[in-house]
This record gives sequence, C-alpha cells and structure tokens, in this order.
Amino acid sequence: MIQGEELSVALDHSRRFGSPVIAMINSGEETGELPESLNHVADDFEEQIEYTVRNMGQLIQPLLTFVIGGIVLFIILAVILPLIQLITSLAAPGG
Repeated sequence: MIQGEELSVALDHSRRFGSPVIAMINSGEETGELPESLNHVADDFEEQIEYTVRNMGQLIQPLLTFVIGGIVLFIILAVILPLIQLITSLAAPGG
C-alpha cells in the first residue's frame, strides 16, 4: 500500500516556505479546512508583495530623480560650454 505524508510535512522538508506558512497549512490539515488555510496564506503573500512593490517605488524615486538631474545637467553643459568657448575666443585679442 502506498502511503503519503501530510502536505505540511512535505513542504517542511522542502525548506521552501517559512515556519509560519507550514504552521498555517498544518493547522488547516488538522481542522479539515486546508483550502481556507491556503487562501489565507495566499492573501498574506499578496499583501506582502503589494507592500514590497509600494516600498520599492518609494526607494527608487530619489535615485531616478538624481539620474534625470544628471542627464539634464549634461545636456545643459553640452549646450553652454561650447557657447562660452566661442564667446571667449571672439573676445580674445587677435582672435
């Protein structure tokens, strides 16, 4: 006869999920409400992902501001420096 093991035990051996997830699945297996427990775990993961994505956007915003500022500074210098060089060469005696 082929016997399997509980889902929580198999997932615990895989070491791919943290102990809170394993405990939630184990609780669902013991109470007979595994689908509800899995839905709850999925909702928790979804909240964590939304929170992480929101924070990543807030962390990237200052970096993006500096990069765009550097590009604008480069363009301004590319226009103004040749203009200043031209004016100084025209103002120099014998130029």
